[in-house]
Amino acid sequence: MKEITFNNTIISYRVFGNGNPLVFLHGFLEDASMWDEFIQPLKNTNQLILIDLPCHGKTRFVGEICSMTFMAKCVQHILEYESIKSPTILGHSMGGYVGLELAKITDIRLILIHSNFWTDSNTQKGDRDKLIELVKEKKGFFIKVAIPNLFHENNKMECSKTITNLIDKANQIPAEEICSATLGLKTRHANYGLLKEQDITIIQGEFDPIMTLNQMTIEIESIQSEQKIHLIKDCGHMSIWEKPKELLDIIQQLCE
Repeated sequence: MKEITFNNTIISYRVFGNGNPLVFLHGFLEDASMWDEFIQPLKNTNQLILIDLPCHGKTRFVGEICSMTFMAKCVQHILEYESIKSPTILGHSMGGYVGLELAKITDIRLILIHSNFWTDSNTQKGDRDKLIELVKEKKGFFIKVAIPNLFHENNKMECSKTITNLIDKANQIPAEEICSATLGLKTRHANYGLLKEQDITIIQGEFDPIMTLNQMTIEIESIQSEQKIHLIKDCGHMSIWEKPKELLDIIQQLCE
């Protein structure tokens, strides 16, 4: 485990292997360990950088709003320190939002995994505010309900141990940091233009309850983009556990 400080935030990360650099960014309530099963099959052909983003894992954060822009600058700081140029960023959910902000400030290739390029609707922003109040009073209840709902119903039984482990890890995040990250999600920017301007790939779960296939298709059509969607069938929001082989196959094909 390595550590580096940026704006009084000590960021934890790990580096494995050699070759073309792949930077893995986890989602909300997750940490870099979510990618552990992919280390062995990828480290012989690529350099892997696994980062605990602020408010998650071993990276603590103090402040009201942990913005996607701040997280992106933390990642950029690591890339500069490790002398990594033009990496491929693989961002799951929130990690994809961070990747989009990173694409504005440095040269990357971006793979969005169950993530998107639009902002919250007014209703969704209101839901974020309600979530914050719930976390302040009943953090454990929120986590226990929220995490299983990210999985497709048909995969929940097979992934039951993973779900329990994710709940246990999420409960270790201080409530105030969950709130800070939630505000960061609420205030993130839309990035429609980047989809046309940058090298961005989309990996989508067929039954993702958070970023639905229908909305993804509509949003891509709205900007008249020829963006290809790499679809993982019978999968919700968590392909890393629901369909790991399928996700790994796509990543290997994209990163050859």
